[in-house]
Amino acid sequence: MFEITRARAFSKDVLYAAGMPAKAEAQESFTRIYQYYQGSWEYVDVKISTQRIIAYRRPEGGRIAVYVSHEGVLFSPEPSYKGGLIVDERKYKGKRLGRLSDLRQIGQHLVACGEGGQTYRQADDGTWVAIDLGFLDDRIDSNWAFAIQAQGSTGGEKAAYSAAHPDLKAEQERRIQLYISNKDLHSINGSNLNSLYVSRSKGIVYL
Repeated sequence: MFEITRARAFSKDVLYAAGMPAKAEAQESFTRIYQYYQGSWEYVDVKISTQRIIAYRRPEGGRIAVYVSHEGVLFSPEPSYKGGLIVDERKYKGKRLGRLSDLRQIGQHLVACGEGGQTYRQADDGTWVAIDLGFLDDRIDSNWAFAIQAQGSTGGEKAAYSAAHPDLKAEQERRIQLYISNKDLHSINGSNLNSLYVSRSKGIVYL
């Protein structure tokens, strides 16, 4: 059994969707690409996850469905579309880039944002560049933030361990504070490339 996880309607007669096996993990590298066209359904399976689907207006005309994975890979059921990886993480050494969370088309350009505070736009030549490096916090997830634990089976033993290892205690507190303040971006939008805004949890918006 499959579940629909994402969908994008082009019109009352055209719809694209992404499906996953009902018992699959959320981050599993698999998508069943569904196409509904004038009363008929078709699908194809690909070994890549799906985070967003957009109705992409091509410069030469027409609209196609473009999917983006959690890892930032663009792909489409349209064979002529040349997708690929949005960003080469090797350019951002030392940063903990989170998964991509949103993809939009602003005018003729695509823009994207992610859970590590990353924001990108597509240049005229099709390459991707960072919009604002100031948003690029170190990617802090809960596994990393709480990886350092005091040893001991009781509260007293753990307190004694922390007191005997002040450097570890300081690093633990630093990670937790970064985790709390991390810019976890959820969406990006705007009227044009010069008037973009991004949002995160708790209704916080950055202009």
